[in-house]
Amino acid sequence: MRDRAAWRRPPAERVADKRVTWAEAGSGFTVCNAGEGEWRQVCWEFKQRPRRSEAEVRALLSSAIYTTCVGTDLLFENEYCRAWDFYLPPGGGDAGEPHHHVLDYAFVYVAKGRLLGSHHDGSPGLFDSVNE
Repeated sequence: MRDRAAWRRPPAERVADKRVTWAEAGSGFTVCNAGEGEWRQVCWEFKQRPRRSEAEVRALLSSAIYTTCVGTDLLFENEYCRAWDFYLPPGGGDAGEPHHHVLDYAFVYVAKGRLLGSHHDGSPGLFDSVNE
């Protein structure tokens, strides 16, 4: 384990809501909460190079049956990942407009919620957050 005293902390950066920041391996990044309310951060660590080339990703995306826009807004994209914001007001969304997951995905709830969706075999499913 690295000695904490040896870490060099860069100056804190004020980060806007829904901003995605990429930090290269070995770099430092510090943030501070500029607002009055609680602020949460989701941090992913990628332990290996992407398993698919950009050409393979483009081929998978172009072979989708439905749209591959799996969220409300695409916030960030690079060779490792795409970060989507997914926002639905209570009762919002349209089950008649499906989207297609052709890559691996992780879903992080930042607020309590329940989604009605479909499993890969087409059977309906409820996807609940575990937030209090």
